[in-house]
Amino acid sequence: MSVQAQFIDEDTGDNVGEMMQCPSNIGSEELNQILNHFLDEDEQVPHLFLINNTQIEKSIEETIKKLDLSTEQTIEITFRALSLFKVKPVTRCISTMDGHEKAILCCAFSPDNKVVATGSADLTIIIWDSITSTPIARLRGHTGSILCISFSPDGKKLASGGRDNSVRVWNTQDWTQVPRAMRRGNAKAETVITSISWQPFHQNPKCDRLIAGSSDGAAHVWDTTRGVVKHSLGHRKFVSTVIWGGQQCIYTASRDCTISLWDSSTFTRLAEIRDHAHWVNAMALSTGAVLRRGMFNERGRLLYTPEDGEDETKVREQTRRAAVLAYRKACGQGERICAGSDDFTITLIDAQSRKVISRSAGHSKAVNHVAFSPDGHHVVSASFDHSLRLWDGHTGKAIRTLSTAGHVQRVYLAAWSSDGKWIASASEDGTVKIWGLSESKPKHTLPGHGGPIYGLDWSPDGEHVVSGGVDKKVKIWAH
Repeated sequence: MSVQAQFIDEDTGDNVGEMMQCPSNIGSEELNQILNHFLDEDEQVPHLFLINNTQIEKSIEETIKKLDLSTEQTIEITFRALSLFKVKPVTRCISTMDGHEKAILCCAFSPDNKVVATGSADLTIIIWDSITSTPIARLRGHTGSILCISFSPDGKKLASGGRDNSVRVWNTQDWTQVPRAMRRGNAKAETVITSISWQPFHQNPKCDRLIAGSSDGAAHVWDTTRGVVKHSLGHRKFVSTVIWGGQQCIYTASRDCTISLWDSSTFTRLAEIRDHAHWVNAMALSTGAVLRRGMFNERGRLLYTPEDGEDETKVREQTRRAAVLAYRKACGQGERICAGSDDFTITLIDAQSRKVISRSAGHSKAVNHVAFSPDGHHVVSASFDHSLRLWDGHTGKAIRTLSTAGHVQRVYLAAWSSDGKWIASASEDGTVKIWGLSESKPKHTLPGHGGPIYGLDWSPDGEHVVSGGVDKKVKIWAH
């Protein structure tokens, strides 16, 4: 039996190649050969194939039967390119680092993978060499616990915020603070900086602007060179997450149960999403991985390698152009936002139309964290119900619950490997677990922490995972 089929590029929605008559019993391998011929690829690039958002696993025929489709109609086969490199799942702890005197509350790899920053309730940030696991610097200045840290997309600055109502920016060349603490209002006010996000590199190669959300309901846009507020965006309650998107849009989520979209040129509100019945705890962006990497690729190498003596202005412009191309490739047909709430649901929003794509139920307790896969095709949510759930990043459709032999207490965080094949999760039960996409049980369970884990990150190159928590220890995990 044969079927009439048409390839559709998932990123652009365009038809690729001619409409074809093909045997219904062929699978992904044969489809990949045909597609690469249409694309005129010199080397075989691997692809994933879907019909109506359902993956072709064995054959076209099996998928058609599963979806109860007629073989008389033209079958649209959507495809997406798979990562050309593979990340091995982390399986062991290669280093345990002591240095903090109180609980570790946040951690992050630099976009070039060279260092790890950890923020603590002891009021300090420690910078660690990610290869040797030795401390490089201890950053002092905060007068309250450090709750959030974020490297600029050029890797030259680190921003931090916490319980002292201040945002501090550090120069990664010598780890000095520049220029001074950025604080809005009373220094003694009990205001908490909850979230920090830098303006994307392709919009601002100088990397001198960021947005910070706070518990007083405000989100301030800061000029980090002069240490002054340029604009203020407002919610009625605690701002839980801020994200500076790549399409002239800023996203903010709040305990006032709303998500707001703002024009990042005029700083006016474009839309207010009111679909949640309780606090919005977390938010993620489909292009988050490429925006985080900024001027670097998946391996931590520069997108543009300058020649000796090349003019600095030219280098910056060439790097910006390379970042624009990387962003456009990741963005596809537009950015999407995912949010998780205390009402146990997650919401998927199309940023361009500013409309809700789906609101999905499944968790039985609050959703504490959400994260898009680097390619934007999947979302993982972490919940106080001890489970993680995997969702389709385009439709919001539930794919799988990750709970078999899983965590036995609240799940706080999840982080993706750079190839989008693995998920690391951190829990109140003191373990890190590594999950694949095709099974409901973890591939590896990594014990070792002596209490809840509050900080988790997977390095941009996929080589290491960092974790930290109540036991004051920083652990580096590798394959």
